[in-house]
Amino acid sequence: MKNLFVILLCYVNFFSCKAQSETMNIKLTELFNAVKKKVEVTKWKNISVYKKNYEVLNFRYVEATNEIYWTTIVKEIGGRKPRKIIAYKVSYDNIKIQFEKDNIVFENSNTEYKSIANSFISDVLIFNEYQEEISKEIKKGKIITLKKGEKIKLKEGFSLSLTKFISKHVFVGQPSYARAELIFKLKNSRREKINFSNQFLNGIDYPGDTWLQSSGQLKKYFFRVITFKCDESITLLISKKEID
Repeated sequence: MKNLFVILLCYVNFFSCKAQSETMNIKLTELFNAVKKKVEVTKWKNISVYKKNYEVLNFRYVEATNEIYWTTIVKEIGGRKPRKIIAYKVSYDNIKIQFEKDNIVFENSNTEYKSIANSFISDVLIFNEYQEEISKEIKKGKIITLKKGEKIKLKEGFSLSLTKFISKHVFVGQPSYARAELIFKLKNSRREKINFSNQFLNGIDYPGDTWLQSSGQLKKYFFRVITFKCDESITLLISKKEID
């Protein structure tokens, strides 16, 4: 009787684990397709966002192989030490999701798989929150692209011109840095200079720079960099913010 009980318990545990594995795989597949759908429509097939601890999270989709490259640039803790990069390749073979890191493949039979899968789920939720925020900004604003030396007049009564780019390379293992200088000409003909920066490391762009003025004529506008092409152009999302 005791042996029968043990056998039945093993069967229950087996089917319970199998059900949990199938549920996890369904969830991962849904998130994989959600990220793919949002990233593949972008020009560069990748999107970067900041996590709450200011680590950089990047998702890049490769259409030819139907793979997502999921990368985190870990925040530096003091000094000028090289940034740590954690990168996984996420693939889907119509049956299951698997992760690959440093040529090691993690499937749902691996002990580390669950931990990696939970981290992926957490990061995709952060990514989705960011995308929802951008969608709200787009509904309230407009997207403009400025080429170097170009000036655009906006219906709000001010004009915007892209005057120059400044690039700066830093220490090995640290992000490279570039800056775009823009001039706002306000309604009273006063000029205001604004700088938007772009950082990139190992081919990964950091999230687009943002700017919000606390006072003055521009205080109700929020500016976000969508694309930054050094020495060529910058695309901005200009949206109105609620003011108390």
